[in-house]
Amino acid sequence: MPKKSAKKKNEAPAGGTPEKDRVEPKLRQRLAGSSRTGGATEKKRPTESAGSSSTLTQEEDGEEEESDDRTKQPPHIPGFVVRKLVGFSLLLLIAPIFVYFASLKYAFVGSTAASAITAVVAANLVLASWVYAAWAEGE
Repeated sequence: MPKKSAKKKNEAPAGGTPEKDRVEPKLRQRLAGSSRTGGATEKKRPTESAGSSSTLTQEEDGEEEESDDRTKQPPHIPGFVVRKLVGFSLLLLIAPIFVYFASLKYAFVGSTAASAITAVVAANLVLASWVYAAWAEGE
C-alpha cells in the first residue's frame, strides 16, 4: 500500500494555485479600491490573528483619524421606558389568564369558549393600552 505524502503548507491543492496566491489578489483589489478615498493613505496595523489584516487610514499630515466613540455606544434607554415595557409585559402575561379563570368560574360557568374569548379581549385591551401609552409619551 503506497504511503500518503503530507502536504506542505503552501503547496497547491490538486488542480489549483496555492491558497496564498488566491488570497493576495483579493487583498490587493480591496486596498487599491480603498486608496481612492481622497488622499488618505493606507497603513497596515498588526492584528492578533495571522490570517487577517486590517488597515488604518492616515491623513497626509501624519495624524490618524479618530473614530467617533458615540457611534460605538449603544443608545441610551431611559429607565421609565424599561419599567413601562416590563409592566405591560407582565400585565400581558397575567391579565388574560386571570380573566379566563375568573370568567370561567363566575361569568360563564363551565363555558370554556366564552371564557377564552374574554381572555383574548383582555389581551387585546392590554396591547391597545400599551400602544396608547407609547403614543401619548411621544407628544
